[in-house]
Amino acid sequence: MIFVRHHTTAPRKLASRFSQPIPTNPRQSWQSFDGKQELKDNLLFIQNGLCAYCEIRLDTNIGSHLEHIESKTQNPSKTFEYENIVCSCIKDSLEDSEDTNPISCGHFKKNRQIDIKPTNNDCERYFSFDLFGKVIPKNNLTTTETIKAQNTIDVLNLNCKRLKRQREAVLEEGFEIINELLDNSEALNYFLDLELNSVNNNYFSFINLRREHFKQFKI
Repeated sequence: MIFVRHHTTAPRKLASRFSQPIPTNPRQSWQSFDGKQELKDNLLFIQNGLCAYCEIRLDTNIGSHLEHIESKTQNPSKTFEYENIVCSCIKDSLEDSEDTNPISCGHFKKNRQIDIKPTNNDCERYFSFDLFGKVIPKNNLTTTETIKAQNTIDVLNLNCKRLKRQREAVLEEGFEIINELLDNSEALNYFLDLELNSVNNNYFSFINLRREHFKQFKI
């Protein structure tokens, strides 16, 4: 999960619609809202091109959708609230014959609530990644925080086989390259700069996984 820091001012069309009365039919009102592309462009920029939940790159064939952190059905007043909307990966491109449930993130969550939201400025401190690509609660959390972190992981299905396999592949490839460059500090630092920093405002997928496991090799 990445921290999503919304701009202080919402996109024009969203701000205009938010100032109007709370929709009586939020689903229909959202479907007819004509400011979705403007909003998506805004969110993709502030999310550095990543899904707010699983951190996968959204400029690939994965695709993305506008995700309400608190669902429109449960809280109609937040249907057009800027801070309640993030970009999430889309389920239609995630079919995987080896995974019994490849769907994750917003489309898996549906109308359920998550305890830790990407708009919480400390959300990233709750999660860690093991060497097999599994996301787990960090080991320095309180019991209550651990429960919240695990619940959030489960509700978003962040440990589906597809995501674990992709994270593990990133680690394997990264460690292989790092091992080859250990005797060349200049090349190693160049590689790590590319891995850990944004390029054209976009991060590589699973940026927090990369930071946790690769940053230690920076010289």
